[in-house]
Amino acid sequence: MLINGDNLSKSFGVRTLFEGVTFSVEEKDRIGLVGANGTGKTTFFEMLRGESSYDDGTLVRSKNIKLGYMKQQVTLGGEKTAYEVILEGFQHLVDIEKELDEIALAIEDGNSDEKLLERQHILREKYENMGGLTFRSKIKSALSGLGLTEEEQNLPMSSLSGGQRSKVSLAGLLVSDANMLLLDEPTNHLDISAIEWLEGFLSTYRGAFIVISHDRYFLDKVTNRTFEIQNERMAVFEGNYSSYLDFKKKKLEDDTKHYENQVKEIERLEQVVKQQRQWNREKSIKRAESKQKVIDKLEASLEKPEREEDTIHFSFKTELAGPNEMLVVNDLEVSFDNRNLYNNVNLKIMRGERIFLMGINGSGKTTLLRQLMGQQKGTGVIRFGPGVNVGYYDQAQEGLTDSKTAFDEISDTRPDLTNTAIRNALAAFLFRGDDVFKKVGDLSGGERARVCILKLMLSGANLLILDEPTNHLDIGSREALETALADYNGTLLMVSHDRYFINKLADRIYYLENGGVASYMGGYDDLNRALERIREQNIPEKKEKIAKPNDYKLRKEYESAKRKLKGAIERCEKALEEVAVEICEVEEELALPENSADFEKIMELTNQLDALQQKEIELMEEWEKMSGEFEEKYAE
Repeated sequence: MLINGDNLSKSFGVRTLFEGVTFSVEEKDRIGLVGANGTGKTTFFEMLRGESSYDDGTLVRSKNIKLGYMKQQVTLGGEKTAYEVILEGFQHLVDIEKELDEIALAIEDGNSDEKLLERQHILREKYENMGGLTFRSKIKSALSGLGLTEEEQNLPMSSLSGGQRSKVSLAGLLVSDANMLLLDEPTNHLDISAIEWLEGFLSTYRGAFIVISHDRYFLDKVTNRTFEIQNERMAVFEGNYSSYLDFKKKKLEDDTKHYENQVKEIERLEQVVKQQRQWNREKSIKRAESKQKVIDKLEASLEKPEREEDTIHFSFKTELAGPNEMLVVNDLEVSFDNRNLYNNVNLKIMRGERIFLMGINGSGKTTLLRQLMGQQKGTGVIRFGPGVNVGYYDQAQEGLTDSKTAFDEISDTRPDLTNTAIRNALAAFLFRGDDVFKKVGDLSGGERARVCILKLMLSGANLLILDEPTNHLDIGSREALETALADYNGTLLMVSHDRYFINKLADRIYYLENGGVASYMGGYDDLNRALERIREQNIPEKKEKIAKPNDYKLRKEYESAKRKLKGAIERCEKALEEVAVEICEVEEELALPENSADFEKIMELTNQLDALQQKEIELMEEWEKMSGEFEEKYAE
């Protein structure tokens, strides 16, 4: 057990965040913490860390716990590089390296003091046990895996973007010695390849973690338990997010049925009591009193099923279906600073299709949408079909004016609507009471997104072009958006890195890579399977192309190169055998009793052994590289 909470409660003034929260976290738990924005997830993390107090209950942390925490907002700065910032967390190992270097220099200068040699042995053992042989490569691997290039890793932190700093913070946490991680929206700022790297890392992580995330695909991949804060309570479930949804749906159905049956029974008994009292006889009155006690017990135990948290309820409708070909583009191209971002981009979008545009960060997805909307200069032909009315959702939300209220944004978009109709529309998007008069500049990211989506809903567009529409939305709002878009009778072109969202809606994916696009049917999982098949098909084609050249000269060159590589592999194997023999000889000499007291001899043999082992590693790496090349090029 790492943490145990019992009957915890937390309030801010008159507002109760949650109460009666009971949970436990054990050594290898992988927990997803979900709930609508504002329900107290981040506060819960702060309580676990001891940064926020609780009003009632008990919270016990194991003495062995080492908590690592990643916040949503990262303020790392300064002139140190990303690598140097993370290296600070391994100062203890850097200090050991420094001391080992000093001892080695002392020994080279002739100091063979027994205590010095003993200290060297202890430090080496400690260094290896604490991960000294791998910590530098782990730092590099984490930074690269999360999407930071070699150049970015060596830039001052002050010159990195907020998203890049978040990656540095996450990388530092992942390679730390913490045995329990608290991750607050770790997939923010990550593209899909980086998220997949993080999923792989967490799947093999030896400690426990709790992760707050709106990325349902990610939660399904990495978690085996789910905590949900809802209606001021916390539900604890064994299983990932999708399993929890199934359980929650079944439980709500069972609870609702039980509640309705109890209500019907109370109503039946009330009729019996009413009838018995009308008869006004001694026996009937006693019977009525008896039935009333049953009613009182049923009413006391009557528990109405918990309502769902307020979520967006809306739908997109368009009166005009549009032409068969909604959008056709040919040979689109955009360049920046003489660097070609993409070229030869050709798209054809038919009426009623739900299409996603995907690709790695920097491939030009948002730029392409902006070019379609005439906001980005480039070359090529863009042709919208006759009668196409486009609604565009910009992830930067540039279509909003900070000085306007939420009410004004809708009123200016649809001046034909009455004040009551505008209020009703805003209420459906959770803007109620005085919230409708909040300044746009004071709204949260999720609130701004809701205003933008509402404006689209009211536009009547028959082609929606949406750039990351689920950003800033909590899970409930994302699911409501999915439902609305699934019922939408128009055409969709969307950019998103929400894989769950893509799987729910996509008919087809345009994948942007190598400057152009390729079309794949289905959703994200279908895309992955298609790309995997392509990779598998390309391997034998490459072998056959090299292995069977038709030209006589090429065949001679092929055979010559094959012999040379095979000879190099055999020489490397022979060298490995010779080194293995030498290592055995040195190890046997080290074990001789007559050498046990000769420290100079031991140091000489130890250094010799270290050099041989390093040579063995280098030869093995060379052998693996050449063998892999031979297998790829010349295997029949």
